[in-house]
Amino acid sequence: MTTAVFTLPARSDTLPENARFQDRGCDLSPSCLACPLPVCKYDDPSWIRRADRQSRVNEIFSLREEGMTANDIAPLVGVSPRTVHRVLRDGPKADEGQVVDEGPLMTLRELKEKSLFRRRAPLPPILGALGRAV
Repeated sequence: MTTAVFTLPARSDTLPENARFQDRGCDLSPSCLACPLPVCKYDDPSWIRRADRQSRVNEIFSLREEGMTANDIAPLVGVSPRTVHRVLRDGPKADEGQVVDEGPLMTLRELKEKSLFRRRAPLPPILGALGRAV
């Protein structure tokens, strides 16, 4: 007696070689493969927002050191004068007791190569009747 085996073909849109991916990049890079960011802005959007906010704070402080007023700085950095006053009042975010964000801990490529679990301890050798390893 013979058994018939039926295999269903895979849908063509689920296979990676049939994907129609167009590398259009984003507003930061024209191509995903040539992007300078360690992590894609779409994978961790909060990281890019924090980096933008920190660069704005640095720019506010540098313009203030040049002698500009809060009303002059606000339109240059795209915030209200009240926000400029708040940033100048609070000071840089590198004060003691606050954590300075240095970006993501690792990229997705590094994460793929690392294991998130501890290595298993090796098992002890099996001893024979005479107390020797088998």
